[in-house]
Amino acid sequence: MRVHGATVHFVGREVDSGPIIAQAAVPVTPDDTEGTVTARVLAQEHRLLPRCVRLLLEGRVRLVAGRVQYDGAALSDIALLAPLPQ
Repeated sequence: MRVHGATVHFVGREVDSGPIIAQAAVPVTPDDTEGTVTARVLAQEHRLLPRCVRLLLEGRVRLVAGRVQYDGAALSDIALLAPLPQ
């Protein structure tokens, strides 16, 4: 696998089944371990979740008829790409 990541979504009836609000992609390098990838994903989750909460509180993202609608949300708010590790 070359990419892993984190997703924030609305709650659905089943686990991880709700409509996606935002995602973060995390590169996986050949020398990664489970621990290094996990740490990188967690760092992106810590960036992503507050952005999603802010968008919801500001009314810039909402669920309408089962679909996510954005109003004034920037791509940088809903799609994050972690840099390659140094």
